[in-house]
Amino acid sequence: MRNLILVLALMTPSLVSADELTSALENAAKTHKVSVSRLKAIAMVESGGDLSAHRQNTNNTVDVGVMQINSVHFDTTCAHYRVYTLKGNTLCAALLLAKKKKRWEGKDKDWFGRYHSNTPSRKTRYANKIRAAMQHYVTK
Repeated sequence: MRNLILVLALMTPSLVSADELTSALENAAKTHKVSVSRLKAIAMVESGGDLSAHRQNTNNTVDVGVMQINSVHFDTTCAHYRVYTLKGNTLCAALLLAKKKKRWEGKDKDWFGRYHSNTPSRKTRYANKIRAAMQHYVTK
């Protein structure tokens, strides 16, 4: 049933205003005690701020929503969030980021790159994308 709801939600284009996205990101950052500017940068890198973003991966998982939450988290870390909604998607992302922060901050300067991958080269490349996005989107 959960997969059917997800498919139907993804088939419906979902437009949100910049204010709605900002509000959701600020709420999620506050809830899970992570940087709102980092969350905003992740949203821009992952989906360009598009709530209806959907990506089928080669490993038979899917990434959904503005924060591109991977389906491996649907029944585990993010089970209590409705990841196909703006609020649930951003809260899930903030929770995932908070878990990476708790485990890796102070041990790895690119710890937030682990939001995307734990593979060292991919993690570092992603962390650099987030840094660039923070410079570009967040400082404007």
